[in-house]
Amino acid sequence: MAAGTTAPAPGTTVLIVGGMTCAACVGRVEKRLAKLDGVSATVNLATGRARISHPPEVTPADLMTAVERLGYTAELPRDRSGPAGPGRPDPAEVEQQRLLVTVWLSVPVLLMTMLPVLQFRNWQWLCFVLAAPVAAWGAAPFHLAAVRASRRSVAALDALVSLAVVASFGWSAYALFLGGAGRPDTRVPFALAPPEDGRTAALYLAVTVGVPLAALSGRLLEERARGGAAQPPRGDAADSVPRLAERVARVLVPVVLALATGTLGFWLGSGADAEEAIAAAVAVLVVGCPSALALAGPVALLAATDRAVRLEVVLRDPVDLESLRDVDTVVLDASGVLTDEPGPAAEGAGTSVRSGSFRAVDRLRRLGMEPVLVTGEDAEVARRTAADLGITTVHSGCSAADRAELVRGLRSDGCRVAFVGDPTRDADALRAADLGIALGDTGTSTGASTGADGPAHVTLPGGGIETVPDAVRLVRDAHAAIQTNLVWAFGHTVATVPAAALGLLHPVVATAAMAVSTLLVVGNGMRLRGASPLSHDTRSRRPLTR
Repeated sequence: MAAGTTAPAPGTTVLIVGGMTCAACVGRVEKRLAKLDGVSATVNLATGRARISHPPEVTPADLMTAVERLGYTAELPRDRSGPAGPGRPDPAEVEQQRLLVTVWLSVPVLLMTMLPVLQFRNWQWLCFVLAAPVAAWGAAPFHLAAVRASRRSVAALDALVSLAVVASFGWSAYALFLGGAGRPDTRVPFALAPPEDGRTAALYLAVTVGVPLAALSGRLLEERARGGAAQPPRGDAADSVPRLAERVARVLVPVVLALATGTLGFWLGSGADAEEAIAAAVAVLVVGCPSALALAGPVALLAATDRAVRLEVVLRDPVDLESLRDVDTVVLDASGVLTDEPGPAAEGAGTSVRSGSFRAVDRLRRLGMEPVLVTGEDAEVARRTAADLGITTVHSGCSAADRAELVRGLRSDGCRVAFVGDPTRDADALRAADLGIALGDTGTSTGASTGADGPAHVTLPGGGIETVPDAVRLVRDAHAAIQTNLVWAFGHTVATVPAAALGLLHPVVATAAMAVSTLLVVGNGMRLRGASPLSHDTRSRRPLTR
């Protein structure tokens, strides 16, 4: 830089990252870039784009090098406005095309494999021709990711998909060319367990196409959950999505690989023929693919975050939603539920209380949360306000310091406290609470309360507490959905892996079970986005005469 020139301001660089196949890949790229001083990155799996904020001393070449050291490709977006040759295709479009082509090639294979009535003369050779591009091109992202992970000695979910495809396609090729399954009049009845006659080697082409089809569909559904959110998760909540996938992979992938290898060795060692051993090992790989487990938490978290935004719940960090689940005491600043609007002249000076506030307080109590009213007014006004809201515990004449001290005292008594108040006046109390909820319009309080150093964890821009019960119910529903998903996915794995290892589960049936499990988990999580709110239009007010 020439002497006397001004240093450039921190910039933003967009990179096209190739080779990512799951949320764990996103997490690795974001984590690696964040290790560079002053760098933060957000990576979109569907588009393959990494949006990176970095200081001027960190160049785009440094960023690309960091990504490439992980085994992924990285390049700057090409300018499509110039007259040069064809530009680089959009990664999202490529992946959608990959899934579409995989569907068109896979459906005929699945139908002919499972319905003997469709098995015409030499049908198996047509299936082989259709399955080959799925095994090579359709599953290519999983093969590449598995190779990269093996080079870094990292457990990857994609390794199970890749191995299942390679093993099933390889065995099917052997069956067709050397195992007798290539005869023109070959018919394969659908069965729950592998064949035992041993006269003709079995075909597992349905596994070859079914596993990548289910995996690609799961990726698309997950990315739609991420990209379809009204406010995409940020901070630790965004990171928790890939972190959960990494934790699942770190534990489950080695276990499944060990079980598949052990199953193969056991069957061969016990004198069984190669077909029985291969069938059992492939079935273990298929049912052990932890697609459902990997999606159990992230999909529900993303759907809950999206729903929170639709309910006008502004989060400093989506992880703070989890804090709502354990709250048992809600401290309400009177000014947060009062308007301070004067009542009708005939009634004298008074204060208007939102009718919706009473319903909100009642719903909070029915959700198991004890309301406490705190106000700077005198004891008589405080008593009237509390009576109007149906609150029995009230603290009057409290300053801002008193409110914060009250919150600390309740916490020291073992209560899990949420404080609802103004982000400026009640800043100390909001910070002291387990969960600070600020009321105010987006033009004033959101910036103060949702910033990294703001006092509140959650802001309700509408200025009323009517949304608080909705947020509480949402978090509890999300937690229940995650628990249900985990129980289902883990139970499915525990139930099917032993059956597969014992040779009681046909690999094709295992593929169908894996796909159904994944779709059920995604559907259960996504239903949170359509949950109806408890609250209605509660902006009407009634006067409270002092």
